[in-house]
Amino acid sequence: MMSVNNTDNTMSKPLIPITIAYLVGLIAGSAFNYFPITVVAAIIVFTIVEAILYEANPPITPIILHHPPLLKGGLRDHLPFLLLVFLLGLFYYQLLSAPPAYNDISRYIDKDKITIEGMVYKPPDEYKRKDVVYVKAGKVYLQDKAKKAAGRIRLSIFNQDIKLQYGDIIRFEARLKRPRSFWNPGAFDYETYLARKGIHAIASIGEKDQIEIIGNTGNIFFVRLSEMRDKIRETITNSLTGPPAAILLAMIIGDTTGLTDEIRDAFMASGTTHILSISGSHLGLIAVFIFFFMRLLIGLLPEKTLLRITLYTTPTKIAAMTTILPVIFYTLISGAQIATVRSMIMILVFILAILVDRGNDILNSLAFSALIILLLDPLSIHDISFQLTMVSVLFIALAIELKRQQAKKDEPDIVKARTDFTHSIREKVFLYLFITIAVSLGTAPIVAFYFRQVAWVGLFANSIIVPFAGFVIVPFGLLSSIISVFTGTFFLS
Repeated sequence: MMSVNNTDNTMSKPLIPITIAYLVGLIAGSAFNYFPITVVAAIIVFTIVEAILYEANPPITPIILHHPPLLKGGLRDHLPFLLLVFLLGLFYYQLLSAPPAYNDISRYIDKDKITIEGMVYKPPDEYKRKDVVYVKAGKVYLQDKAKKAAGRIRLSIFNQDIKLQYGDIIRFEARLKRPRSFWNPGAFDYETYLARKGIHAIASIGEKDQIEIIGNTGNIFFVRLSEMRDKIRETITNSLTGPPAAILLAMIIGDTTGLTDEIRDAFMASGTTHILSISGSHLGLIAVFIFFFMRLLIGLLPEKTLLRITLYTTPTKIAAMTTILPVIFYTLISGAQIATVRSMIMILVFILAILVDRGNDILNSLAFSALIILLLDPLSIHDISFQLTMVSVLFIALAIELKRQQAKKDEPDIVKARTDFTHSIREKVFLYLFITIAVSLGTAPIVAFYFRQVAWVGLFANSIIVPFAGFVIVPFGLLSSIISVFTGTFFLS
């Protein structure tokens, strides 16, 4: 048995081994996806391992129930529990990736036209020649008889006189097809991508009389947000044209429908393509901007007021709490894409860590964030946005920890230089550049695997473009957009 004296080195961060065990279980469930054979085999292996551990160290109570608290004991003491978490991950992945339900809309694929009724469950994507609408099926009509249906459909509407919004209940006639991928080596697997979103059928319509809006049952709060988002889009497109409008729409509200291949290729070549999607970098910089702005405002309060506040809490915690609502609002107004919601969860977890005085424990916060995200959506392990976000934050945490260790060695020199303003600025610039290089090197293998290229110029481009976008374009663009909803004028045009 591992000694309790080694606790600090083994289980002082309990969420890390739990998250790793769950993640490995998800990966195993993906690699050996033969439900229910894989689950049965895993349970048998788990039982054998438990029996071996029981024989090696028989407890008074059953071995699954008899393990020390997660903050005590070594990794070996917790092996039975971690194996159980691994089994949970494996089973959960296979449960969610099982074939569609018996009444899924995909059973009508490649048959005659049918009439479908369902709800638009997310804001439509508007392109030049068509609108793409995502519909959650509720009913199908066969020979004038309604039958319940389930599943999701990606619907392309080529008649753009019809404008839909989140929450609309629509009835349309179409022939369902199966999403098809181009089976070229290394090509994007479109069919699998949609399947992970629960979409197993696609359709298209072009005639006006093929679709009918019969009501709206969406949450009124999200309906109003969708209307505000549409108003922002309209104001920006009326004020700007061409690439500037497309880039600003992508950065402010996550609308990437106007981005051309030329724009994407230019950003890809510079290693800054992540700027075009609202993800961790956008939300993170927005959170940092609001946090330090609130800290500045609190610091300007009268001395007596400030002293009274510090009797109950700290300015840092107040600034952290005031950051929560803007981050949530920006996530919703940008369309609440999956990648954006993941980033929001991570930021909220880090804010929570500050509120409970664990702000320096970045690795444990990262593990907690990953655990929440993968519990909500286990299939996220396949998404490049999830992989890049997690690896980026991991390398940020490692870079900061390495800098801390170096600071401990140089502590006498640092104390002597604290009054040196120039030295302080140099330290911050060096830390920023060090983190940028660490993140670029850490994410390079993932970028190379998915995009077959690595833009090394991104090491330099990101150090300039990311802070400019995060501290200037996004916050002031968002503020101008919100004002434009009420005034009709976009001030950054």
